[in-house]
Amino acid sequence: MADPPTATEERVVDGMLPLIRERLRVLSDVSGAVRFLFEDVTPPDVEAVVPKKLDAAKTLDVLEAGRDIVARFGSIDDESAEAMFRSRSEELEVKLGAMLMPVRVAVTGTTASPPLFGSIRLLGLDESLKRIDRVIGLLKEYTRG
Repeated sequence: MADPPTATEERVVDGMLPLIRERLRVLSDVSGAVRFLFEDVTPPDVEAVVPKKLDAAKTLDVLEAGRDIVARFGSIDDESAEAMFRSRSEELEVKLGAMLMPVRVAVTGTTASPPLFGSIRLLGLDESLKRIDRVIGLLKEYTRG
C-alpha cells in the first residue's frame, strides 16, 4: 500500500472489513484472508484448482462457464449470480461447490477465502477475469500435456 493510501486502496480496505469480519478468529488472520486483494496470486499448482471428483478437463469446462458468469458481474447482483452458477452447475452435472471452487482458487489463490462474490467485486472485475483467464490457460496447457 502507498503511504498515504490511495483512494482505491482505502476503498478496498473499507470494503474488505465486512467481508472478513465473521471469519476472523484473531487479528493476525487478516493478512492471509485479504492477501489476494493487494498481491497478484496464483494457485500453487493445477491440482489446487481441480475439485475432488473432477479431472482437469472437466474443471476447465467448469471454469470457462464460471468465467462467463463472472464477466456479467457488472450488470447482475449476487442473488442473480448465485442462481446463474447454480443453473450452470446443474447443466454441467457438477455440484455447486465444484463450480465455485475453481473460480475461488483462480481469483484468490486459495480454497478458503472471504465470500467469493464480494471478493470478486472488491478485487475488481478486470483483475478477477485476468486471474481466471490465467488459470484457464494453465488448465489448457495441462490438459494438452
